[in-house]
Amino acid sequence: MNLITIITSLFLLGDVYAKGGGRGGGGGSSSGGGGGGSSSSYFYSADDCYGLDVNPIVDIDSSCVRTYRGRCKEGFQIHNQWIYDDITAGSYPSTYRGGRDNSTRNTLSNSTANTNWVFDIYDAYYNGTFSVKLEPDSNNQTISSCATFQSQKLNDGYLRIGSSTHGNASRSKYDTNPYYFSFGRTFKGDCPATPNKLFQHFESSNDNLEQPDAWNLTVAKKDNKFELAGSIGSGKASFNNYFNYLVNTTDAGFPAKNGTVKSNCPSYIKKRTMTSANQVSMKATIDATSATMSWSFIDPTTGYKVTGSFEGKIWKDGAHLDMSSNNIATTGQSKRIVPPKPKNFLADNLKYFILAAVIVFILLVVWIAFCCCRSIFTCCSRRRKQKQEPSYAKAAQTEGYSYRP
Repeated sequence: MNLITIITSLFLLGDVYAKGGGRGGGGGSSSGGGGGGSSSSYFYSADDCYGLDVNPIVDIDSSCVRTYRGRCKEGFQIHNQWIYDDITAGSYPSTYRGGRDNSTRNTLSNSTANTNWVFDIYDAYYNGTFSVKLEPDSNNQTISSCATFQSQKLNDGYLRIGSSTHGNASRSKYDTNPYYFSFGRTFKGDCPATPNKLFQHFESSNDNLEQPDAWNLTVAKKDNKFELAGSIGSGKASFNNYFNYLVNTTDAGFPAKNGTVKSNCPSYIKKRTMTSANQVSMKATIDATSATMSWSFIDPTTGYKVTGSFEGKIWKDGAHLDMSSNNIATTGQSKRIVPPKPKNFLADNLKYFILAAVIVFILLVVWIAFCCCRSIFTCCSRRRKQKQEPSYAKAAQTEGYSYRP
């Protein structure tokens, strides 16, 4: 785990099949493969499901606002943290390597931290399926002959929709959009086995960044439905706007030569943080019971275009859209469950310690009573024996003889 763990948290949303918001997210790439059409399935490792290596890397430096004799005075050292796009744009594979783009730098901030966590019980969740299609740019001669990939439908997708204000809570301090949305996938229980290693996530704004608005969003109400649209307009890095697809090289149609992937065709398509350079756009239709969404973006690194679609049903145990309003608003809320406290060996086994102490005490009392009774019995027995000695035995002892009955 790295610094951007959400840590989602000190509290969990009760049985929320769809989780999102805040820093963090899921995803990974460490093993296995993906790709539609293959009969092979691969188990995700724990890091694949819950690791954060698909989100942008947090960089840290320190500065000092006051020094004394060449050293930073205690209490005046400032630690700065920020994220950035760490993959250099360009043709694959010559520039497919880590490279810091400082123009995308976005500093972490705690000024409005936890606001999105407050909202998670008031936002509406739609759980359903999604899939993606990856196509090479036909105008790019380097990759035009590479394969097109169609993922299978994944059953763990979710779409989260929230208002800008709810009661005393407000996103308006950092989010200028008329609503909030987050899309991604989540897992209940163990990691699944699928032919694809695919992770996709969008989040319109994030309350842990100095420049939190990644998306420009619009909404219109038509025929008792909300029509949503938006695009990533920011050139700054953001949390939870990533894509990660690991190609299954056994997939039919994947270009290979002697079992080796052609050097000009990518086997791994990944973007830690999408910006305006990726030309990301989405459209969605939502109502009180269901939601559909489509999206597209380009990956300049590999030259592929990615399109996706989602359809889902409202999570009945959570908040619902208020269809009487002309703007995005929700009614009701889900139940927030406080996770159990960390285990404490002494506290968890206190009753057994007490029981053991009581048993030891009882045994001690019985032992003391037994010893006392034994002493009394022995003493009484001796006195009785002395009284029963015959007179001639005493006389014999007086005269120096031993008497043995």
